[in-house]
Amino acid sequence: MDEQKLKYTVSILTQVINRKLTAKKAASLLDVTIRSVFRKLARYKEFKEAGLVHGLSGRPSNNRFPDTIRSQFLKLASEEYRDARPSQITELLKNEHGITVSRETVRKWMIEAGLRQPGLPLVPRSGQGVAAK
Repeated sequence: MDEQKLKYTVSILTQVINRKLTAKKAASLLDVTIRSVFRKLARYKEFKEAGLVHGLSGRPSNNRFPDTIRSQFLKLASEEYRDARPSQITELLKNEHGITVSRETVRKWMIEAGLRQPGLPLVPRSGQGVAAK
């Protein structure tokens, strides 16, 4: 929840606590159900603003690859596999180094490292040009 939305939610919940606003009206203003308003109220009364923010915000994902694998990939991609495409690098990493990473992850890491430009059309390699009719 961004800072602006958090402040807005707190102001609405404060009005509900002070009985200046009904839970039904608060639900329509926050675009949630009445039950959600009561859940948010309970969390707000117990934990203040921290209760309204997701518990895992600001923390890395559990599915994130370790930094050692990423750094190993960047070293290989910049030295050995400089001219290879993400799908080729994915196969090479799996077959030669035992690292299983998706093609999309490889592409994303290459873009972040500046080894690949996003959205640029691929130049056909020799022998892969458009066939004459």
